Amino acid sequence: MASRGLSASGIYCIQSTDGRRYVGSAVNIKKRWKEHRRQLAGGCHHSRFMQRAWQKHGETAFEFKVLAICSRDNLLFYEQRFLDAWSPEYNTAPVAGSQLGYRHSTDSRRRMSAARRKDFSPMKGRKHTPEALAKISANRKGKGGGPRTPERLAKIAAAMRATKSVLNEEKVRNIRSLNRDGVPHREVAKMIGCSYSAVADVVRNRTFKWVI
Repeated sequence: MASRGLSASGIYCIQSTDGRRYVGSAVNIKKRWKEHRRQLAGGCHHSRFMQRAWQKHGETAFEFKVLAICSRDNLLFYEQRFLDAWSPEYNTAPVAGSQLGYRHSTDSRRRMSAARRKDFSPMKGRKHTPEALAKISANRKGKGGGPRTPERLAKIAAAMRATKSVLNEEKVRNIRSLNRDGVPHREVAKMIGCSYSAVADVVRNRTFKWVI
């Protein structure tokens, strides 16, 4: 198990000998790894795929790695980058910090269905009055931003390029760390949320030379 930055906050990976991975984020990486091991040893881990592999092959078939060190505020941002780039096989949810995309078992779906005795939608069986519809229509007028003229499209494109190209010192350190770990530049660009050329410039020390 890697020892770099174990007590810090960041992104980690649990990988089995067959190459399958689980990616997560934690405020305290060392503590989170202990929780994973306890749950797997007890047979109650939320990832049933990794639980089965653990029970079949044992703890020695798994390796724990620290992928990136970052602030608490950026944990979900970087975790999502790794999820999007790698699609790790042991993760049950494709969205960082949520269970969106998780597939419940047949028994779980049956219990949830039985528990939902009615539709709680506040508009169930109701219709807006003519007055309410008129207010909604008036409120939505002008929200489209006007016609997409060449000048407006140019401004939108410039704003998008500026947003995608913005790097800070934390992102630069993670780019260099991922590069040292042998992660391809294009994967790094997806994880960080910048262009391939921006990653190449950082790695080749063309930009952010003062960041250590």
